[in-house]
Amino acid sequence: MRKIFKKALTFLLTGALTLSSVSISMAEESSVDANLSKTYKIMPFGDSITAGWCASMESEYQFGGYRIYLQRKLKENGYQKYTDFVGLYQSGPSELYDSDNTGRNGATIDDLQRNCDKNNVMSTCKPDIVMLQVGTNDIIYQSTTTENLLLSGAMARLEKLIDTVISGLPTDGVLFLATIPDMSGSESSKNSDVAKYNSIVRNLASKKVSEGKNVILIDVHSLIKSDLFDDEYHPNQKGYEAMGNLWYDTLTAYFSDPVTFLAQEKAAMPEYKPMDNPFPVIPTPKLNDKFTVKGLTYKVTDTATKTVSLIKATSKIKKKSSITVPDTVTYLNTTLRVTALGKNVFKKSKAKKITLGKNVKQINKGALANCKKLKKLTIYSNFLTTVKKGAGSGTGKKSLKIYVPFIKQGVYKKLLKKGSFKKFKLKTN
Repeated sequence: MRKIFKKALTFLLTGALTLSSVSISMAEESSVDANLSKTYKIMPFGDSITAGWCASMESEYQFGGYRIYLQRKLKENGYQKYTDFVGLYQSGPSELYDSDNTGRNGATIDDLQRNCDKNNVMSTCKPDIVMLQVGTNDIIYQSTTTENLLLSGAMARLEKLIDTVISGLPTDGVLFLATIPDMSGSESSKNSDVAKYNSIVRNLASKKVSEGKNVILIDVHSLIKSDLFDDEYHPNQKGYEAMGNLWYDTLTAYFSDPVTFLAQEKAAMPEYKPMDNPFPVIPTPKLNDKFTVKGLTYKVTDTATKTVSLIKATSKIKKKSSITVPDTVTYLNTTLRVTALGKNVFKKSKAKKITLGKNVKQINKGALANCKKLKKLTIYSNFLTTVKKGAGSGTGKKSLKIYVPFIKQGVYKKLLKKGSFKKFKLKTN
């Protein structure tokens, strides 16, 4: 009898606990239903941390990152039917109820801007909420010469991206702007740049709030400590879980009362004050810049391909018995290829020997004209395509020897004759 009573009691208690759990779950869902009257379109927007790369996790879970933990909690607490994740890509494990996002491995600020400009991500996905975290790859791939990777330009690039995102949101839409985490291991030396970059993120968030925009700062940086890294750049499982919890708390606080939430968060933001660029502006070559190196003056002809034309030589250079046009020249810490000889650059030179570097593609009119003493012209370039008429006018006697690459003899002989080189013997290098 006692055994039967104990079993009955156990059954009743188990049933009561089950009913209690169901009641709590129903109460939570009912509370969510009472607070939400719309489905929010949410776009995670960023780089591989948004995509969720984590090499140490099981293969199915190597992408997904914080979105796994965020969606678990949203689903457990009744928010699934009120959240529609959107984006240009899909990534993550099958447990995600919505794998849409716009997170791409290796993406820089400029890459996300192109997603906006060329792929029309905002008008295509039509998000109500954007969760933006970007900047890590700008620091990893930073350059002193490539325009879209200059850290000195990160502030301008990020503000342009922020403005583009805001302009694509509905009037009551929200941009959640996240700081980026430090780097680990061999890349930890870049953390001073991370700190400078995050100061830009914080300042721009304050600036946009001062302009009346719905921009809320999310401090991911302070969340990801040194023990939460999977490699030099990405959080581990615990790191992503911490991020997921942070995003869950943020989003659900917003869902519960958007107006109050935005008012409180904006009020808590530091007052905006213009800041100096924390990254020094490094001058770079500009189109048509002119500069002189060792008596030779060059003009920048293309900043993308980093090329210059040799446009002038001093009288002292012209009097030398031997002149060499270099393959490359350095200007503003940038190596530029010398691809052309400008008009009349060595006209009436006294040189007996002139050597043209391996990048010369064009010899313009008068560049080597009336060089009466010239006995040897050496062309190392395999890329010469143009010798303008008059380039060698008045230059050349029976003693002039022109040395060219073996495989270019026939082609270059025709080019030189078109360029008014009349008398010369063609030799090979």
